[in-house]
Amino acid sequence: MGANQAKVTDEMGAMNAAVAQALRSANRAEAASGQDGLGLGYTGGISNSGDASDDLIMMQHSFRIVNVHFPSFVDDVKRVAVLRREAGAIQADATTAAAIVSTDETSKKVDEEVDTEATMIREKAEASTQNLLSAARHVADTFTELLNSAKPLATGLVSHFH
Repeated sequence: MGANQAKVTDEMGAMNAAVAQALRSANRAEAASGQDGLGLGYTGGISNSGDASDDLIMMQHSFRIVNVHFPSFVDDVKRVAVLRREAGAIQADATTAAAIVSTDETSKKVDEEVDTEATMIREKAEASTQNLLSAARHVADTFTELLNSAKPLATGLVSHFH
């Protein structure tokens, strides 16, 4: 499970870095197009070439990175959630298996306590899984909103430079 969690973290980091780069590029390109309406005299790009289209290219590349990493991010989050759920079930089963089944009253009370503990372990694992999936849905919604909000800017910049 640790390797899958690390992969999710790496994918999230790559997408965050790509989004940060896209925002920087979009801000520079937008500022350049606002200076004189044509981006003339622009010097703030990645390569300082004076061409705001460089920032547009970087922005498009950044969104491609998000699009590439996003599907595997979602798959890996689902995999981690399943592994968490299974780990909780295994731990609960191990707790139950450790109980000694007997017919006297003391053993029945111990069995009930073990069953209660196993149920609590399963519930905690399920809650952890649901929290992870909820957070992943929130991340997915956020990246989707970000990509959708960037479309008008990217479309406007593309038409501006062609």
